[in-house]
Amino acid sequence: MSEVTNDLIAATPNQLAVVTAPFPGLRPFAKRDHKYFFGREDQTFALYRLLRTNHFIAVVGSSGSGKSSIVRAGLLPLLEQENDESNRKVWQYAAMRPGRAPIDRLAIGLAKVVGANDEFFEARRDRIAALLFASSHGLTDALPYVAADPDTQLVVLVDQFEELFRYMSAGAQTDTRLELSRRREEAINFIQLLLAATRSHDSRIRVVITMRSDFIGDCARFQGLPEAVSSAQFLVPSLSRDQREEAIRGPVELSGATISSELVERLLNDSSEELDQLPILQHCLARLWIKASATAGEAVDGGAIPGPATRHLTEQDYRDIGGLSGAISNHAEEIFSSLPGREKIVEQVFRALAEIDSEGRAVRRARSLGQLIAETGATREDICAVLDQFRADECSFLVPPLSSSPTAGLPDETIIDVGHEALLRRWTRVSGDPDATGERGDKREVGWLRQEQRDGERYRFLHSCVDSRSLNESRLSDDQARRYWGWWDKWKPNAAWAARYGGGYNEVERLVRDSYAASGRSRKLKNATYAVVGVALILLAVGGTALYRASETFNHVARSTRSLSSAVLESFNSGQTSLDSAMKYRDIVKELYDRFDDLPNTAQVAQLKTSWLLTSSDLNLALDDKATARRDATRAEEIARSYLNSSADDKGWLRLRYGALFRLGDLDLEDSAVYDGAGNVVARREGPIAAALANYKESERIAARLLDFDVANPTSINEVSVDHLALQRFELAFAINKTGEALQVKKDFAGATSKFTQAFEYATMIQGASRMEWKLQAAATQVKIGRVLKDSVDIDGALLRYSDAVDRQELLFRAYPSDKILRANLAASYEDRGVLYGTKKDHDAARRELDKAARILTALNEEDPRNVRILDSLGRVYGRAGAVEQDRAASQGLSMDPAIAQYRKEVGARERLAQRRAGDKAYQDRLLQSQDRLKRVEAQATGSFKEATEKSTEAK
Repeated sequence: MSEVTNDLIAATPNQLAVVTAPFPGLRPFAKRDHKYFFGREDQTFALYRLLRTNHFIAVVGSSGSGKSSIVRAGLLPLLEQENDESNRKVWQYAAMRPGRAPIDRLAIGLAKVVGANDEFFEARRDRIAALLFASSHGLTDALPYVAADPDTQLVVLVDQFEELFRYMSAGAQTDTRLELSRRREEAINFIQLLLAATRSHDSRIRVVITMRSDFIGDCARFQGLPEAVSSAQFLVPSLSRDQREEAIRGPVELSGATISSELVERLLNDSSEELDQLPILQHCLARLWIKASATAGEAVDGGAIPGPATRHLTEQDYRDIGGLSGAISNHAEEIFSSLPGREKIVEQVFRALAEIDSEGRAVRRARSLGQLIAETGATREDICAVLDQFRADECSFLVPPLSSSPTAGLPDETIIDVGHEALLRRWTRVSGDPDATGERGDKREVGWLRQEQRDGERYRFLHSCVDSRSLNESRLSDDQARRYWGWWDKWKPNAAWAARYGGGYNEVERLVRDSYAASGRSRKLKNATYAVVGVALILLAVGGTALYRASETFNHVARSTRSLSSAVLESFNSGQTSLDSAMKYRDIVKELYDRFDDLPNTAQVAQLKTSWLLTSSDLNLALDDKATARRDATRAEEIARSYLNSSADDKGWLRLRYGALFRLGDLDLEDSAVYDGAGNVVARREGPIAAALANYKESERIAARLLDFDVANPTSINEVSVDHLALQRFELAFAINKTGEALQVKKDFAGATSKFTQAFEYATMIQGASRMEWKLQAAATQVKIGRVLKDSVDIDGALLRYSDAVDRQELLFRAYPSDKILRANLAASYEDRGVLYGTKKDHDAARRELDKAARILTALNEEDPRNVRILDSLGRVYGRAGAVEQDRAASQGLSMDPAIAQYRKEVGARERLAQRRAGDKAYQDRLLQSQDRLKRVEAQATGSFKEATEKSTEAK
């Protein structure tokens, strides 16, 4: 019995059709596929010539462009051909991928050059590894163990070089600083090994790396790497139509099969130069090959061994498999449907094996088999059943291929990986609908990867609440407790899964359970708090003169209602309390305070009343009652000033007057604005600006006085605390910034810049303080300087300031990834920087920044879906992204579809806002404006398409 016959008998029905399949499917071409590798001959020889004259070659291209294939199935066989023709080892090569242990993997690859199955392999590998870890010249030092012949050239192929960048950042929010440092050090050492080995012209070592082009910018993180990549770069060309036809016909004809001319033409027309088209084409052809064998009636059970000549690939086969666009998703769905009862495990497997990176790209995340079993929480039997189907050679969706060994026979250390990222982008269950929002009323699927990203963000937030290094409080609000318990109970995470996102599973589970239990008690407590206010009103209405003079009762009620008022203000601003409810609460508390007018006006009572007036001013301003807000702030300032007349150094009264003054300044600055019918500021009035400046400068003077007092009296402060003088410096920087903002409105850009620069000096002194508001002050001040530079049309200068602000915020984000204040500020900086890039017509950079902002805001909205401020910001970002795409389309003659997609997202966000704030005219107006803009752009796109069609018809 022949070897081929043995293979056929051992194969399953699904494997049968691909025993001699000339198309690899999603996986890259390997060296063994060389004879089926058509259409790249000229490109292969060009790469070979580059190798002959250079020691470090970077093969660069987009995902699916054929980088790995041209090296493995083109270049390496060409080197072996030269060896055969020369009757000696002109070339030897070692191939590896960095994975999660780049230097160890390099040692294994080098050791295999001599042989992988001899008795000395392990000793050789260990010796090479020791040399590689010992010195940056370790690769050169290991050469005698790999290619002893002095006339032999060693080619080190580092395939999928971008894995090194992912290795550095993987687990950035879960690993210890020591582990992150170790990874970075190993990555640097790995690159130095490659660079040192190729630096000399006399070196016998040549390095070839393959790398996705969207990771080119990451090379700048390593000294010397950008220069090496730039010196000899092979940018993989796309295949021409003739070359694609050769890649289709060649393997079919070589295998003795036939393909209809109509199908070839259809494949050429449907394929293009877009992302993933080559692997998608190869997968489609592999499916057609299998389909053709089935339609040809090839026997499987007890029949004759099929002959390849019986195959004929037709256009009907093409339609049956879903065409080029649907072949992958349809094939994956077939496998998914063949696993009844294990659907959830399939989802867990793919959520474990892939992720969305910081740039929004779907990337692979390889896992060992043991780790995969632990993270999914499924049985080994179930995991093996799922993996066997997706590892089948006919699909190559997961690797290693099934033909190497059934999953049950693999050791737990075996690495399981996605065959090609095209699967992640083309299978709709994984990728989802890009326009899906995940909102309750949106029936579109967000996809497994985006859902995993959201679940990871949920867990990171919960972990931050129990992490002693975090600034988040170790508690959840009642609303959060209920939502997070619902998610926890439905998803049922385990400790292995939680390790991806920070660990601390037991503490987080305890937080969720305890918070949910406490939320019921909290609802009762809140009702009791409102009852305190109600009872106090009743007692005041019917009680006697003694109660009016009960200052202790007032102190208790004042503090309680002031705290509750602040909570109501925050709840209203975030959209969790309705306008009507907030106004009713304000009126109740105002009535309560009015009834305390007859209390003895002691300093303590006066300070409590004044503090309440400032809180009331904020609440009234939020409710758009500016007149009452100004009245409360003015009254607070007058009371504080009157007490300071007799006690000029009283810090409590100074701080209260400081608070009243900057609130009055804010109201003055708002009053200076003149609006048009669309709500845009078209002019400013000088009088209110002057009043704002006067108030801000006086608050600045008070803040400086408070700081000077504490500097001169250090015994009143804990000097060893990280917060030593932080509050005083923050308040001074805040006041100086307020003055700068008024000068900016006045168009005194030089004066504004001077003030912001002064504030920046104080802000940098408190970056290490404990409160996030203080930590962010330096970045916030840089943003203010950037806005001044933007107003003065110095866009490049503004970008520099924004970049510094973003760098500071990103540094904080790495330490506090779940802090909401920080994330909101970072999103705002990304948004502003995106607008600046849009001004420079750098559309790609603008979209990158706006997309980063949208991802952060989407996550924040997911965590707190009733927060209208976040949703409003998200809608604005979508609108700005639409404007960028609209400008790109207009300037480059491109389709308006990307702009329309973003504007539709904006409308969706505005519709949800308008529903939540039905009585707020501002939100209704913004919705109407966004709807009008969308209609105009859609009409413009329709008109342009119609005009283009008419011109085409005329030309024909």
